Amino acid sequence: MSTLPPSSETVEHCAATSGESTGSDNHPAITLNGLKDEGNELLRQGRLAEAQDRYLEALALTTESTEAAVRIALHGNLALCYLRMNEPRKVLTQCEAALDLEPTHEKCLFRKAKAHYLLGERARATELLRRVLAVNRDNADAIALLRTLQPSDAATTPSKSAASPTLKQAVQKALAAGMYAEKPDPKPQASHAKHSSPRPRGDAGNSHSLWQRIVDACGSCCRTRKPKGA
Repeated sequence: MSTLPPSSETVEHCAATSGESTGSDNHPAITLNGLKDEGNELLRQGRLAEAQDRYLEALALTTESTEAAVRIALHGNLALCYLRMNEPRKVLTQCEAALDLEPTHEKCLFRKAKAHYLLGERARATELLRRVLAVNRDNADAIALLRTLQPSDAATTPSKSAASPTLKQAVQKALAAGMYAEKPDPKPQASHAKHSSPRPRGDAGNSHSLWQRIVDACGSCCRTRKPKGA
């Protein structure tokens, strides 16, 4: 599983105005806003399991008539809680619930992208990060994570040594093309036969010929160095 870069994410604050609450004559009413605020404070303190419980209790109090902004904040903050608990699949569930209510919600798009990144689903994470930047092109966290997902210049740009053929590669290419097939030497003219220098015999003559052809084929790929037997 991948590791996320540092993030500056914070909880969302959105108060409900519909007055959802539960309680009895002997106990103070537990309000949706109270649970959400308590969950936010616990999350800031790093008490993740307790924060999760408060958010779930608050969500249990919501209805179809609860303001969408409040439900989105609860789902989004619970997603952030699960991110810090390293539970990416639960993050996806909460983000999808929030995005059903607001498809362009910046924080939930980003948290969903991080969940896919943690699951190793890099292509999906990249797609979501681009959607985040379409909403807010200055989102520094999204830009940082997108850079982590993009291949480096070094990985995409061939090095000088990779671009230039080596001596071995040049020789192999020439051999494959039949460049070094031995050809019969032209017969010397009769008038010069008795004055011509004897042709080197054995391996020395062949190596000199082969060496010269290698140098001609490779050009700048190697430094000219004649063999000792030449």
